[in-house]
Amino acid sequence: MRRRLFDLFWICLLFLGCRPVVKFPPEPQVSFISLEKIDNGTPIDDKATLILYFRDGDGNIGLSPEENAPPFDTGSVYKDNFFVKYYAKRQGEFVSFPEFAFNARLPHFSSSNNSEALEGEIKYMLSIRNPLATAPNKDTIKFECWLVDRDLNESNHVFTSEIEVVNH
Repeated sequence: MRRRLFDLFWICLLFLGCRPVVKFPPEPQVSFISLEKIDNGTPIDDKATLILYFRDGDGNIGLSPEENAPPFDTGSVYKDNFFVKYYAKRQGEFVSFPEFAFNARLPHFSSSNNSEALEGEIKYMLSIRNPLATAPNKDTIKFECWLVDRDLNESNHVFTSEIEVVNH
């Protein structure tokens, strides 16, 4: 019996020793995966799905509804923790449209209170139609995206690919 327990101990130790320890910086990092229009059955484009890859060394991404005191209160820039900025091409150059902010308050990504590395994908549906566009009927757009964690560490900023949108 002792021999079996001894063998089991060494087997468990071997498995635990082989498990890789994931180490990322404490600041979140994002990278662009895709931006794809959603077919709504009409010739006018309306929505798209944005997919980003993220990783965070201490796993403190996301805010609970109770986290609404400064700096996460409604009057603060940090009331949201996921930022998406809209750009449209005008005369060959991309111009920001700040009135089309697609910022969001992402929930906690981890159910644990421990600092643990996290990585995964963020899938986010957003509007791609520019109601201010008058001419031409089509726009070329892209988005700038980034995350902020609960320690107010800001991730790198990434740009999506360009897509052509039929506005009206």
